[in-house]
Amino acid sequence: MSESQTSPSQNPALGVAERFAGRLLRAALDAVQNQRTMWAVTPQQDQQKVIDRLRETFHGIIIEQMADVAAAGFVRSEVVLSTLTAKGETIKAIVNVGDNKTLHELVDRIGRKVVLVLVDGEQYAVGMESFEAMKDQPDLEFGGSDPDAEA
Repeated sequence: MSESQTSPSQNPALGVAERFAGRLLRAALDAVQNQRTMWAVTPQQDQQKVIDRLRETFHGIIIEQMADVAAAGFVRSEVVLSTLTAKGETIKAIVNVGDNKTLHELVDRIGRKVVLVLVDGEQYAVGMESFEAMKDQPDLEFGGSDPDAEA
């Protein structure tokens, strides 16, 4: 079986990718199902609320899923890098672990070589802020010619 035919149960990264797409689609479908009117006639403020809610939901899904993709089935722990010190060839990193779910796995690896993968889910959310609601009214033109001044 080739890599493209590998099932998600055999390749954790494929399972994560499937869940990722499914969660994004579910969020979009929920927004569509909750929409009371056709988009084109929905007031701009209401459109913006939907866009903001989707943006926030997608952002949360992306951040969470990127950590899963990076881990690809391995033990992972979400941490905050608080201090980094370089001395010669040695770099010492101090991290704050947000939860105790992986405490035992972390303790078991003290003094052993591990692979550190840095994932910033924010990079995968770039561009979402450019979406805005459709305007209800055309822009008012100020500073143009004044028809009364010409008379």
